[in-house]
Amino acid sequence: MRYTVNDIFNNIPSDYVIFKNDKYKYNLNLIGIRTIDRESDTFNDLLYVIYRYNDKWYALEYDITTDPGLIYRKKPLNINGTAVVLPGQYRGLWKLGKHKGKYTALVQKNPCTVVRDNNRDTILDCDIPLHANVMNISRGGIIFTTYLDNEKRVVFNTETGIFGINCHRSGRGVTEYVKRYSAGCIVFADNDAFDEEFIPICKDAASIFGNSFTFTLLDERNFK
Repeated sequence: MRYTVNDIFNNIPSDYVIFKNDKYKYNLNLIGIRTIDRESDTFNDLLYVIYRYNDKWYALEYDITTDPGLIYRKKPLNINGTAVVLPGQYRGLWKLGKHKGKYTALVQKNPCTVVRDNNRDTILDCDIPLHANVMNISRGGIIFTTYLDNEKRVVFNTETGIFGINCHRSGRGVTEYVKRYSAGCIVFADNDAFDEEFIPICKDAASIFGNSFTFTLLDERNFK
């Protein structure tokens, strides 16, 4: 395992919620880490499923992507660019449902914030400028945020809303390249791990704590 529970919790902002109720199993903390490795089209990120039971922490680690495949970066489905989930904590982001109506996955039910990467290259552009003027516009249930420099030039755009950002699997067995499996979703590389371990745990969790799953996405470059 790349990171211990303590490693992860030590890098979670103090205003984020950590679920610690250990009376029952599977009070889940679903924590993604966008790693320093930003190579295009690979499952180079991590998802940790962490829970506490009988005064002991348990953690499972999975290889995932938090970035869209190269196909969708070069040919975005949205005119504003391909969605890339911005690091943050999204309370009740997902529920158990059907991904594209086909198989059980975690499907989006509450808003998250995405960056729109629209320069159609292989480089992931998802870093908000440290110093910028911010302008918000709400339209059609989506909050559009524009970041402007001192000359009022647009330097960055984000959108907050419901975009179908699901957590699902890729192909058969273990998939090497992301390709069309993600246009912004959180996607597992290992199909069997998703179907046979992750989803059953989520079902057990939903039966106890309700069908609602918070997702926390961290950026490894900010780790202490």
